[in-house]
Amino acid sequence: SLREYIFNNSNLDEEFANITFNTNEVINKLNQLDVIIIGGNQSWINKIKEILSNWSYISANSINFDVKLLDNKYVLFNTDYVSHSMYYKVIENISRAKQLNFFSGATNIDLSLKKIYEIYYK
Repeated sequence: SLREYIFNNSNLDEEFANITFNTNEVINKLNQLDVIIIGGNQSWINKIKEILSNWSYISANSINFDVKLLDNKYVLFNTDYVSHSMYYKVIENISRAKQLNFFSGATNIDLSLKKIYEIYYK
């Protein structure tokens, strides 16, 4: 699925830049999901964590995290900033999760929200 994600992601930023939506409605819907974000740079994580406060986050540097955190969660893998060892650890334990999705290319929080919303509510 990572290969498919990368293949389909080529023009996604331009496509999402033109979408308008009610930010509060999007945030409320997204916060209802039980999602764990893995990876991403720390400043992006800090910003998105303020908005999607009901979600869980695992830093790209936290390779020794308890894999039970993946249990019955939607896993959103931010491929912009993550190590190979983190990727392999998650893939080895992905059967614990409800679903795995990949996300990248958005340092802008509004664009990130649009992309994440599209992943879960297409």
